[in-house]
Amino acid sequence: MSNQTLGASPAASVDVAQPPNGHKHLSPTERQAVYEMLLGASIGEVLPRGVIVKAAKQFGCHERTVSCHWVRAQLSLRHGCLSADATKLSDSSFAFAACGIPMTSIIRHKKKTPRFIAKSNYVKPYLTPANIEARLSHCFSNMLDFVHVDEKWFYLTKVKRRYYVYDDEEVAARSVKSKHYITKVVFLAAVARPRYDHHSKTFWDGKVAV
Repeated sequence: MSNQTLGASPAASVDVAQPPNGHKHLSPTERQAVYEMLLGASIGEVLPRGVIVKAAKQFGCHERTVSCHWVRAQLSLRHGCLSADATKLSDSSFAFAACGIPMTSIIRHKKKTPRFIAKSNYVKPYLTPANIEARLSHCFSNMLDFVHVDEKWFYLTKVKRRYYVYDDEEVAARSVKSKHYITKVVFLAAVARPRYDHHSKTFWDGKVAV
């Protein structure tokens, strides 16, 4: 693509149409039309005086929008890239392109409508009938051959503890070589399913030992 004048001269004038009733953001088609208009009126890489103002009025946008669009187009040509910078695209950009709704409109609608909230959706595994059966097989087990073992670790004291005393009382002194030398105790518990013993004619509560 060449940015030479397409049938335009330095004195060529640009026809100005009445601007539409204000839209702040230009669509890709409108941006292409703005660039073609500026390209047709340009002399090399220089735009005649007043072209940016006329383009802004014609397309109903701000003058700075037209100027930034022209500068970005020239930078793209200098770097040999005619497409947008993919690193500047975000998830909201793809979402806007997919649904056609600007992200700002969604945020404003969320503020006005309390019932419109965001919800998280997690991908769940696709289970076959065999997978479902394997996952639920433990529900049909009588659990008579299983013993559940659990452990719990406790420290005899903590590095910092709070005591409630009267103003004339003193807190007992506690001292250890370092906090790594505080005695640690483990409780190991084993339980099973309670059951009735037919031999002894008694009911066992399932507690093995602690």
